[in-house]
Amino acid sequence: MRNTIYCFLFWLLPVYSSAQSEAHCQALLQPLPEPAQVAQTATALQRWQQGIRAYEQQRYAQAIGLWRSLCQNPPAGISTIRLHRHLAAAYLESGRLSTAWKTLQKVLTQVETAPAESQALFFSQLADVLQRLQRPAQAHAYLQRAELAAKTSGDAKIRAQVRNLRANWHYAHENYQQALLDYLSASQYLLAQGLHEQRPEHEPLFLDIQINQLRTRWQLQEQPDIKAITQLFQQIRSLSKVQQSAALLSLGQLLLNISAAQKTALKSLRPLTQQILQMALQQTQMLDKGKNQALQQSWALGYLAQLYEQNHQLKLARHFNQQALFFSQEQPQSRYLWEWQQGRLLHAQGRMDAAVAAYRKALDSLQPIRAALLTQRNAHEVFYQRIRPVYYGLADLLLQRAEKITVPAQKKQWLQQAQNTLERMKAAELDNYFQDACLTQPKVSRLEKLDAHTAVLYPIILPDRLVLLLSLPDGLHQFTTQIDAASINQALRQLQHHLQNIRHYRFISQSRKLYQWLISPILEDLKAQQINTLITVPDGALRMVPMAALHDGKQFLIQQFALATTPGLKLTQPRPLSYAMDNGGLSILLDGLSEARAGFAPLPNVEQELDTIRQLFPRHTILLNQDFSLEQVSKALQQQAYPIIHIASHGQFNADPQETFILTHDDKLTMNRLEQLLGLNRYREEAVELLTLSACQTAVGDERAALGLAGVAIKAGARSALASLWFVNDEATGALVSGFYRHLVENPQQSKAQALQQAQIELLKQRRFRHPAFWAPFLLIGNWL
Repeated sequence: MRNTIYCFLFWLLPVYSSAQSEAHCQALLQPLPEPAQVAQTATALQRWQQGIRAYEQQRYAQAIGLWRSLCQNPPAGISTIRLHRHLAAAYLESGRLSTAWKTLQKVLTQVETAPAESQALFFSQLADVLQRLQRPAQAHAYLQRAELAAKTSGDAKIRAQVRNLRANWHYAHENYQQALLDYLSASQYLLAQGLHEQRPEHEPLFLDIQINQLRTRWQLQEQPDIKAITQLFQQIRSLSKVQQSAALLSLGQLLLNISAAQKTALKSLRPLTQQILQMALQQTQMLDKGKNQALQQSWALGYLAQLYEQNHQLKLARHFNQQALFFSQEQPQSRYLWEWQQGRLLHAQGRMDAAVAAYRKALDSLQPIRAALLTQRNAHEVFYQRIRPVYYGLADLLLQRAEKITVPAQKKQWLQQAQNTLERMKAAELDNYFQDACLTQPKVSRLEKLDAHTAVLYPIILPDRLVLLLSLPDGLHQFTTQIDAASINQALRQLQHHLQNIRHYRFISQSRKLYQWLISPILEDLKAQQINTLITVPDGALRMVPMAALHDGKQFLIQQFALATTPGLKLTQPRPLSYAMDNGGLSILLDGLSEARAGFAPLPNVEQELDTIRQLFPRHTILLNQDFSLEQVSKALQQQAYPIIHIASHGQFNADPQETFILTHDDKLTMNRLEQLLGLNRYREEAVELLTLSACQTAVGDERAALGLAGVAIKAGARSALASLWFVNDEATGALVSGFYRHLVENPQQSKAQALQQAQIELLKQRRFRHPAFWAPFLLIGNWL
């Protein structure tokens, strides 16, 4: 029974575990040898067993200390591989991911000759660690090895565990159809052998797979099967009290999510959900007193509060919320959720100031643990379901509060608080994408005052309305349009699709509609203050659409304003390029790949592009084709500081930052490598002023990939970047970037945003390039000066 208890300890934090089954951990602790068999090592065995108990009670530091003391001389019957798996699991649960990885690496060579069963368990655990380290490609590779070993072993239970993990991998990457097929396959391994019926310890794995199937069917928008859920509930009731409470909480949370997403499901699911959560509360109350018991009890109470919140029974919701807060006093991983919940309930009661205070408490509780939350296996899901909405919810309340105030000074304070909250959220989102909690911290700057002719626009897409927060030289202004998020996002996706097709002009309809929503409300204020440069801080699907292509019926937005985008105003370090010219003049490193490499087609215009740019910069270095290697780029940057780095090659931005790269002659230049290389340029303690990615295939297919593109300048350590949102033929690309540099050199007093504006207008005036597909996707990111 200890094995299954160990497994469900991973399940005690439902906030972390959505679709991330840990059933493989059942096999992590195999039956212990009898003390009589190893009497000569009783002390070692006692330490081993004490470590097991400490782990079960979530005292990971104690478990680590006990197991580390056994590394040189493991107890008889306990292999070195098994000991290191235990130790890695403890490191993993205490948040020390890199140490867990290194611990497993120590015995990797021994595993190669171990029995197939041991290999399957080891490789699946290694895959789990890599998934949490946000290395999905490596995780998948080890899952494949685990599957092969499991098949060789012939053990149906191990095959089910590994297949369940593979399904989790597909789920995490939103490949829900394949995930469902794998979950069904995992079930069949157990059903075929009758294991879940013959041996009770296998039942938790079987039920775990069933819950995962239910979760995946929900993502595939299948209607919930009440009969199947009821049957699953009855099966869970056959488990021990520890297993029951964890499984019931997991199932209850899932049903709440389904009800929240499918309003029609709430009425039919509510009685069953209520029964499940009430039983979960009863089971948590029967557990042994301690930290873990209080944590589980807070989940049960908080989920019951959420159920009543969904049903608009605010009095009952507040009652259970207060209890959840009480039991989460020493549980930071759940406390911020109930403070956020409290804020929502207070808002629903019309107590605006109290709601704002509750939201602020939630963010204060969240801040110290945010980095730890984002090391979970489903970090992307956790961020967008459990972290981002807290920031956005507070910003929403602050904007509502500001809208009702007539005193200008007070209104300004509330709007500034909303802006600061949005900026904090933007920084957190980039940290989450790049999996680097320190990414935005040292680079945050404070822009005290905008240029007299520059404005910054925050388009805030809320469920029921669009808010435009506009920062002008005279302060912040708020504009509200009553248009729901679904309509805006639909128009944005249609525009993004139509803009890329040069054969027609169907984009005009969505382009004019979005102009009316995003620009028309602020146009008079922009004209009144003689604004010529508009900086956008986009969010969500807005990142996938170039503002330059918005149309008022007569002309494009780029013909009215110079444009730039930034992932966050406080993440931007504005400074004119003329500063670099005054301190030694402009020099440029030109990197290019015109040859076909690694399956990518040749780019015949790259050589002409680099030659044209070279003529504009007397101080230049060219690394073309075989000279454009990681080693040569590294040498060039160590020998000389370059304010401008230009890369003309194939590249792609992906929802997975590990799959985002620029192609060199000998390798793929990932964002991490680019950051390291550009760091070599900083021996003079100055960042690169401009990084241009003149890449033929910087295609952005979704919001996550667009976020990576938006953050490229920050990640690379450059003040600004020029890159494209989608595929652009290399002739048009060469013409645009050459024009951009020409305007920068000919008029060094103008901004980079103005230089790009002129280059884009020149291109759209050419008959063959007038379609916005050729010139609109080029974005100036970061410093616009």
